[in-house]
Amino acid sequence: MNRISHSQWGLPAGSLLLLLGLLAVYHPGFMTNDSVAQLLEARSGIFSDGHPPFMAWMWRGIEFFVTGAFGMLLVQLSLVCGGSLLLVQEIPFSSMRQRLFAMAASVLWPPVFSILGAIWKDNLMLGFAIVALALAARIQRFDAATPAAVRIATWSGAVGCLIAVCAVRYNGVGIALSISLFAAFGALRAIGPRTLVLGFAIAAVAAGGAQLLNRKLAAVQSNVIGNLALFDVVGTLIHAERSDPRVSSRFDELRRIAARDANPTLQDLEVLYSPRNLMSLTLQGFSVNQAGRPGPVAPPGDADGIAALRALWFRVVTEFPSAYLVHRSRVFGELIGATQRELSSPSNFVPVNLVPPGLGEKLEGELGRQSELQKILQWRLQMLANLGMHRPVVYLVLGLALLVWAVCSRVDARLRPLYVTLLGGGLLHEAILFLVAPACDYRYSNYLVYSVSLVVIVAATRALAERPAQGHRAGSPR
Repeated sequence: MNRISHSQWGLPAGSLLLLLGLLAVYHPGFMTNDSVAQLLEARSGIFSDGHPPFMAWMWRGIEFFVTGAFGMLLVQLSLVCGGSLLLVQEIPFSSMRQRLFAMAASVLWPPVFSILGAIWKDNLMLGFAIVALALAARIQRFDAATPAAVRIATWSGAVGCLIAVCAVRYNGVGIALSISLFAAFGALRAIGPRTLVLGFAIAAVAAGGAQLLNRKLAAVQSNVIGNLALFDVVGTLIHAERSDPRVSSRFDELRRIAARDANPTLQDLEVLYSPRNLMSLTLQGFSVNQAGRPGPVAPPGDADGIAALRALWFRVVTEFPSAYLVHRSRVFGELIGATQRELSSPSNFVPVNLVPPGLGEKLEGELGRQSELQKILQWRLQMLANLGMHRPVVYLVLGLALLVWAVCSRVDARLRPLYVTLLGGGLLHEAILFLVAPACDYRYSNYLVYSVSLVVIVAATRALAERPAQGHRAGSPR
């Protein structure tokens, strides 16, 4: 009887232990107003586009087997741990210990670990992205001897996960594009127009397929774009030069389209406006204990009003581009932690958090209580966040520096495409947030933090492993 080597079972066993440990720590899974709303939609079978309906549709299927937050937690963590297992197998490490370390470190790195137990579309997107990245890395090793069935299964899995990335998060297209180009490079073994065309075609299929899927699933339209347009119009007008007569003219248009009160002034909105969250305008007093009261403005609910608001957004942005950039820069600065203010939810170990009355009551008895271990972890991780460890601006600057290093230095040729894919995808995803972020939630930057951290972990692990070997060669007799 042939004995199974450690290298054959060591990595799967390590991935399973990592998964079980995370499930024990995060049990039963942590929910906020977003995830509670999605779970209630999953149970009703009526999906809205307020959040990508694909996740609620998935959750509806999961509920047949495991109810509540834990079922989705199991799926999220299985994707992250399983994808990490597949990915480290494609990275040229010299030993299984290095692969085990990289797999565990990329998941347990505090800025990643601190929110991974929350039932958020951001974490589900991260899981699908890791699996897609691993499959694209596998494509790099295809040769003439690779069976057609393996090629078809790998490509189908990669494209399917890229569709899921875009379907779970509306702005996931930046991640999908970077991984699509990586897969195209593996298929054609060259950098050129054909690779670019194939990569963009794969990304277009992923984005188009996701959009079609979400449109088919959504039975209720919630005017997500209208909320963002309203945020941008108000923010731009507030930062525009008041002496310009076009400001008052455009604000009058805004009042006709979106005013709830009889006659709000621009000064009224300036008092309420905050670059940290668009709800400062539409929902005053929203907090853990308060559902909030209607603000002075809200996006219109009819088709004509929505079209008018979109047209107003275009006019305001093109007429006051500097003010628009100031507004978006302030939002982005809060998002990446470039200001002195605290990050928004850099760690989450609370079974239910930021759920207003009325919404959480519908899940009474299902939400669980925070364990002593979770209280300690929440406190410790919040301390690290306060020290700056979680600030996305750190990973943004480091990612840019590492991208230059990966492109310009003598990096292992086998790793350069992976490094560029990780760093380029993380930076592109963050760049898209400059235009579309509706708030400053830390979770929006989770892929940037993960991708930069993984590159550092892989590069450091390989460098440390090579030093003893180099020292041994240097000291050996000739």
